[in-house]
Amino acid sequence: MDMPARHIALPENTAGRDFVVADLHGCLALFERELAARRFDASCDRVLAVGDVIDRGADSARALELFAQPWFFSVRGNHEQAMLDWVDALLAGKPALEVRELASRHFAWGGDWALPLLTRALREGGEVLRPWRNALSALPLALTTTVRGQRIGIVHAGVPGGDWRIFTDAADARDDAPEALHDVLWARDPAALHRDGVRGIDHVYAGHNRVAAVTRFGNFNLIETAAWAGNPLTLIELGNAPAASESWAARLFGRRRDA
Repeated sequence: MDMPARHIALPENTAGRDFVVADLHGCLALFERELAARRFDASCDRVLAVGDVIDRGADSARALELFAQPWFFSVRGNHEQAMLDWVDALLAGKPALEVRELASRHFAWGGDWALPLLTRALREGGEVLRPWRNALSALPLALTTTVRGQRIGIVHAGVPGGDWRIFTDAADARDDAPEALHDVLWARDPAALHRDGVRGIDHVYAGHNRVAAVTRFGNFNLIETAAWAGNPLTLIELGNAPAASESWAARLFGRRRDA
């Protein structure tokens, strides 16, 4: 696994609005409708994504192209990591069996749309995947920006130790700690990790764990409402966020273990 950038700080958007969007999972048409309904202006507005932009939905290949848009900023999700694992293995010249095993794991999690990419790379050479690899590997673990004087953090699943300084303070940086990377991409127990919120920042937004509606642990907001399963897509204008439910136990879908 490559070690992603720990953190990227975005300047405050003084020209337009900032939105945070839940796991897109390839639901690009729905995303575009939600942006249109809010009169999104790509010349000045921005979207901050909590990762898992690809897989499961109908349009993952086109959704992946969002990473090249100047108004779209995303952290890395576990689905992006799953695709990157087999792409990196192929580019590194790993045995075909290892590449296929890693690709099969990704495909089983809704990444089967990428099978033609693997087939082409095996036939023509792995370098055809280089642009995809570059886009995925550039995704950081965390984003921070400021909206109306409030520091906003974006992460896919969780914040190790419940402290934002794990991303922003050099003394606390643990890029080489597998357990920290696991919490960021895979954490499945937000009650244990964030019961008292996150220290060192005003608000954090995360996806990964399915909820029926935006759900809050102190200043930690879970927003993944599973649009890929036919539910509404959560898209929130930062600085103008709706009230979130404090009743997290009633919102979590049975500690689901969806990848």
